Amino acid sequence: PYQAPSPAPYQAPGPAPSSTPVSQGPGYGGAPHTSANPPSSTGGYSISPPPVPSSHTHSASVEGVTKKMGRATVKEQAPPTDGTVKPYPRFNAEEDARALRTAMKGIGTDEKAIITVLAYRSNKQRQDIKKKFKSLYGKDLSSELKGELSGHFEEVVLGLLMTPAEYDAYQLREALQGVGTTESVLIDILCTRSSKEMSEIKRQYKTDYGRSLERDVTS
Repeated sequence: PYQAPSPAPYQAPGPAPSSTPVSQGPGYGGAPHTSANPPSSTGGYSISPPPVPSSHTHSASVEGVTKKMGRATVKEQAPPTDGTVKPYPRFNAEEDARALRTAMKGIGTDEKAIITVLAYRSNKQRQDIKKKFKSLYGKDLSSELKGELSGHFEEVVLGLLMTPAEYDAYQLREALQGVGTTESVLIDILCTRSSKEMSEIKRQYKTDYGRSLERDVTS
């Protein structure tokens, strides 16, 4: 029987290995290295490893991202909660208390002076003004303003003089009183405050109204 001859083993063409410098790319800082198989017009080729990102590029690309179980999830930053009214740099509690006293003296009330003081002081500074007003005149500032003002302006000014816990407790009490419940107020407060803030609100609610907030909400 006829038997075909076996072909000779195939050998790919290519030059002998050399030490030609080949750049690894920007990830390695441009430092050359030697390749055992440089580019060739006769079919030889070299394969450079993929560029490794620098530490700066790497940190920028993964900033705000964490990898968990092979899946990338975006880390969201919590919105700021310190408000937009910043502490007044030239704050003087005694001067502000006297200015408010002057605004309430005589016929009529200087509402512009009240706004100038209370709307441009931080909450902590407003609490200091209340204490100083009490020590200077022996009267409660909120009660004095309540007797001088009315309508929405009164509500805003009295709200400015409350601490955050006092204001939240007041709003919750208003939402729970009367016929029906203002659920939007409950959601706005109960679903957005931290555990520490909620503890302060519950204590304040008990102090101001002599009632349990949990019992009022569930009843």
